[in-house]
Amino acid sequence: MVAPLEDVTVIEIDNWMASPSAGAILADLGANVIKVEPLTGDPMRDMGRPAKVPEDKKGFDYQFDVSNRGKRSIAVDLESGPGLDVVLRLVATADVFMCNLLQHRQERFGLDPTAIKKVNNRIVHATLTGYGTTGPEAHRPG
Repeated sequence: MVAPLEDVTVIEIDNWMASPSAGAILADLGANVIKVEPLTGDPMRDMGRPAKVPEDKKGFDYQFDVSNRGKRSIAVDLESGPGLDVVLRLVATADVFMCNLLQHRQERFGLDPTAIKKVNNRIVHATLTGYGTTGPEAHRPG
């Protein structure tokens, strides 16, 4: 059986739970989801491991693994020109770009909707932040 999103490629720059979980659902539906992480790894790694865990589950981080299932990942330094170039090359051929970077960080890295559309004018740009992109709390992380 063909998965509904089998021919869809998603580039994802996010962390914590909501946005990565959305990417995991897209992967469940067959999308090729590529998670872009900092060189140090997603800060969510190792945060969801219970204190008492059986030996055979020591390498499993429940929160991270569940919200990032089915994805491939790449570690990139967005602060460097070459790192950002890697991301933009991925975006150029993708169908969806999703992130939960705050608006000022999207703009600083050239990953805001306007900049992304210049790289790939048919891409869907999805932003999921804790407090939205407008309003008095839009600058807050979460």
